[in-house]
Amino acid sequence: MDQLQYLVNWGTAWGFAASDRSLVFVDNNDNQRGHGAGGADVLTYKVPKKYKMASAFMMAHPFGTPRRDNKGFVSFNNDNYDFNSFLQTGLPAGTYCNVISGFKKGSYCTGKTVIVGSYGRSNISIGSSEDDGVLAFHNNAKL
Repeated sequence: MDQLQYLVNWGTAWGFAASDRSLVFVDNNDNQRGHGAGGADVLTYKVPKKYKMASAFMMAHPFGTPRRDNKGFVSFNNDNYDFNSFLQTGLPAGTYCNVISGFKKGSYCTGKTVIVGSYGRSNISIGSSEDDGVLAFHNNAKL
């Protein structure tokens, strides 16, 4: 658990260019078509669960461009067991649309919703057998 803790100094300390000079992406058009370096080890949309997790991590991690300019929360589960815990989201109380499973359409969500209670806490649950191994929501996804 907490294997993401090892990414605390991810970036220039690992020999990367400075964050403001880095463009981050999960894949490119060559890799999506089976060309380019990496062969079968390249992650593409053809593995949707891990692809969504990688895309959410890229958007949530504060390195390179793009960055989410608004406040949000993201949680991952790539384990072989279900994740279920009350976590501090840092967001105001309310109901939010999980932007991984759907999108906000007017006053409702086309996917799953997340309820944030007082003090910014929410019961975050991601089953190991779910199609998406990630859950994400932000201020603009509040219903």
